Amino acid sequence: MSYHHPMPSEPGTKSDAPNLQVLKDLCKEEIAATRTYEKALSLPVLARHSGVLERCYASHHHRAAELGRRITTLGAEPPSAPGVWGSLIPTLATAAAAMSEKLALALLEESEERGVRRYRDQLQELDPVNRAFLIERIVPAQDASHAAISELKQTVSV
Repeated sequence: MSYHHPMPSEPGTKSDAPNLQVLKDLCKEEIAATRTYEKALSLPVLARHSGVLERCYASHHHRAAELGRRITTLGAEPPSAPGVWGSLIPTLATAAAAMSEKLALALLEESEERGVRRYRDQLQELDPVNRAFLIERIVPAQDASHAAISELKQTVSV
């Protein structure tokens, strides 16, 4: 499903404060995802999946940058670090990888699924301009990352 809306450079139609908080929270999630994939790429148990992991890392990095630019356009400073919970995910990925490749991929898949749900849940919190921004520029890439990790997990035996 594709939505094509003009992306005016002016701020959204509602008060920007709620939009900014949602966008900042989503940006923090993307920063956490990039750190998680950085960690995953360093784990020997996941080395054979580096191509997919690098693509997911690059996609999340790009999304964090896109969200940061949008936040700047709305007149605020974008976050530069993940939230408290987001900073725990790389540690969990390391622990999961120590147990098994399958467990590490399951954790990555769950994180990607959580990201999909988070974007879908937050769409209604945004004004039409920022909602269109997410639908057109961010959500499709999140869906693709989720699909890539889900497919990868299915190829790994128990």
